[in-house]
Amino acid sequence: MIKIASMGQEYQGRIVWMLDEKDENGQQKLDAKNPDEKFRKLPIKGSKIITSLKFDSENNSWSGGKLYIPEEGKFYNCEAKVSGNKLIINYSLNNGDKTWAWTRQS
Repeated sequence: MIKIASMGQEYQGRIVWMLDEKDENGQQKLDAKNPDEKFRKLPIKGSKIITSLKFDSENNSWSGGKLYIPEEGKFYNCEAKVSGNKLIINYSLNNGDKTWAWTRQS
């Protein structure tokens, strides 16, 4: 579960709940693949995975963001748009674009 909130002019998203937050040894899963060494010993739960999204009122969407995928230890450019009760995140990979659809919880 990701909590998205505005931080000034930008929107950020943080992991607030995980189905499997413990590894096979019962320890919290760490952000071991993070490219920044100082974050590798921190839990994935609580980590910021969306940064720098800015609202674009002309397109009624958010753009200019970065999406971090802890399992890969990689950052991707992203944009977002609301469709009904879903937040659609599009991010760019070397071999094409990918989309995630997240459902809003009440």
